[in-house]
Order: sequence, then C-alpha cells, then structure tokens
Amino acid sequence: MKNIGKITSKILRISVLIIFIVGFSLNSLYMLAYTRDSTNLIKIGKFALYVDEDETMKPLATKNDILVIKKEQEYEKNDVVVYKFNDCNKIKRIIQKSTINNYSLYEVKGDNNYYIEPYEISNRQIKGRVVNKIKYIGFAISIITSKVLFSINTLLLAFLAYNRIKYKIRINKKRKNKKQ
Repeated sequence: MKNIGKITSKILRISVLIIFIVGFSLNSLYMLAYTRDSTNLIKIGKFALYVDEDETMKPLATKNDILVIKKEQEYEKNDVVVYKFNDCNKIKRIIQKSTINNYSLYEVKGDNNYYIEPYEISNRQIKGRVVNKIKYIGFAISIITSKVLFSINTLLLAFLAYNRIKYKIRINKKRKNKKQ
C-alpha cells in the first residue's frame, strides 16, 4: 500500500512539474510577443513572421497562415510583399514598379481581388518580401500572444507556486511531528 502512495505522489509531482514547465513555456512565448508590433509582425533576426488575417492573396496565403518575410533593398514585379498602410499591415503582389528621381513606387493588387489598390506604396512602407509560408499555424500564434492567455498562465504559475509552498510546509510539519 505504501508503494501505491509513493507512486501516486511521484506521478502527482511530475504532473505538477510538467504543468509548471508548460505554463512557463507559454509565458516565455508571450514575452516573445513583445517583439511583435501592433500590426501582426513578429521580428526574428533578419526575418519577420506575419500572420495573415484576410484572404486577399488566396490561394497563395489564406487566413491564419504565417508568412516569413525578409526586408530587401528593392522589389520587383510579381514579388509578394507585406507593407504598412494606415497603421495596419497588408499583403499584396507588386504588379507595377515605377521610379521617380531614384525613388521607387509600386502598384499592388491582391491575387483574390478584382481591382488594383487605389494608391502606390514606397520602399519605406514595405516590411518585406514573402519568402516562405507556414500553413494554419497563425491561429496558435494569435492565441499564444493574447493577453488573456498571458493572464491565465500567470495565475496558473502563481497557483502552482502557492500549492508547492503549501506542500513543503505540510511535509515539514509531518517531519517535526515524527521527530517528537
């Protein structure tokens, strides 16, 4: 009977440790979100991850795909770029490039749109060219970087720390009672 109690206790301790590690990992991933700007970009070195939230570039990119983008000096016709416009990032394909006084301007259009965007964009607005995509993972990034999940993880870690301290106090009391 004592073996079952020891095994149960060990399983419980390992479970608590796993929950603690998972919670800590999720909190760490949330801290990674502090490198995320307000426009769905997560910067990692020379690259950035962009979570596509619309379907203007379908079938190339669909909602909740992660697009890996890289900043370049110049962009060419047919490059798919992520650019900032009115404080939000958009993904479109360059359909026309023009140069005025060594200053490049680009006309863009979504693959799933029937119209060309009614504006031109400059190199300063472009965050980068799409170099790769990861399908369906953007949903997980959106969840991980949410403030609600961060709050839940913080509460979970506080609860686990409280229970661990409570457990240590109870063990110490039992040891003192056995010595007496």
